[in-house]
Amino acid sequence: DVCSSDLTVACGGTKSSPTAPTTTKTNKVSWFSTLSPGGTSTRSFTVDKAGTLTFTLKQGAGPSLGVGVGLPRNTGGGCRLGFDARTSPGVTSSFSTAVESGQYCVQVYDLGTLVNPEPFTIDITLP
Repeated sequence: DVCSSDLTVACGGTKSSPTAPTTTKTNKVSWFSTLSPGGTSTRSFTVDKAGTLTFTLKQGAGPSLGVGVGLPRNTGGGCRLGFDARTSPGVTSSFSTAVESGQYCVQVYDLGTLVNPEPFTIDITLP
């Protein structure tokens, strides 16, 4: 007998061909940084299709921060905000806005109240 007790996993049953690996495109961008007093922190990203963009900012117990979404500036860096809001200290703040496909940026900025650097994490869910 070709099949012994050590080889039974390879014997019998039905033949199957290997499955090709699948690639799924993630629709989430995560970013961690630290905001300095008086500073801004900006990140650009691409939206492939129109829909609702949701961004969630998690920060520590420091003062409120400003956060917004807009279009990247062609020169000088930064972000021209089309939507902005204030966060609440020590909580997770979520915001949504409608977008078309294209290049966008998110910016976190000091509202003039930071005394110490403030770490934050932002999750951006693309349409």
